[in-house]
Amino acid sequence: MAAKHIVQKGEGLSKLAQRYGFAPETIWDHPRNAELKRLRRDGNILLPGDELWIPDKTPKDVAVPTGARHRFRLKGVPAKFRLQVFKNEEPRRGLSYRLVVDGSELKGTTDGDGFLEVYVSPGAERGQLFLEDERPVTIRFGSLVPAGELLGVQNRLRNLGFFRGPCDGASSRRLRSAVAAFQARCGLPPTGEIDDATRARLRAIHDDKEVFPSNQAAPDDEQGTGEAAPSPSPDEEPGP
Repeated sequence: MAAKHIVQKGEGLSKLAQRYGFAPETIWDHPRNAELKRLRRDGNILLPGDELWIPDKTPKDVAVPTGARHRFRLKGVPAKFRLQVFKNEEPRRGLSYRLVVDGSELKGTTDGDGFLEVYVSPGAERGQLFLEDERPVTIRFGSLVPAGELLGVQNRLRNLGFFRGPCDGASSRRLRSAVAAFQARCGLPPTGEIDDATRARLRAIHDDKEVFPSNQAAPDDEQGTGEAAPSPSPDEEPGP
């Protein structure tokens, strides 16, 4: 048996697994979630209104020696947060950072590809990322829309520095120009149309740990001036 949960804004698999007391894969691999799994691909990038089935809890026996203290830890807690940092289209390697989430401070340096990886609470909603002496970047956990939605395409293109228009889920000339610039950068035909190949590359580069391709052609802006794509405004868009 399983109970249906209607996904709300800001909810992802890790957060819901913590709430219901399951490992994330226990929920995600339930047979009644097979279609949602195929559609969304990533359980932490869901759309409000999605139907996620939560299995019933079943007792489990664990044999342990008596006369001793034993600690059991729920799998999937905490959740991993990953971000790749660029400046002037170059990964920022060995960059010191400080991430403040729910009052906890996490410090470290980016790796050889400019990635930082930290563990945060699955219930975290906002964080402040400090990069050396620069102004803080606001991270909104759980707010990224699936790449199958137009808004999700806008989110990703903006975070990658190709799109500076409003993230409103509406098509526009500016968005088509940004899509064409991204396609050209990735070696795809620069049609400006959001096809399956373009969505797949967006997922691979933005959502997964695939290194961003080197600049093969300068992205064009809306007027076709050949200017480099602007950097996204970090305070306005969700983090990965």
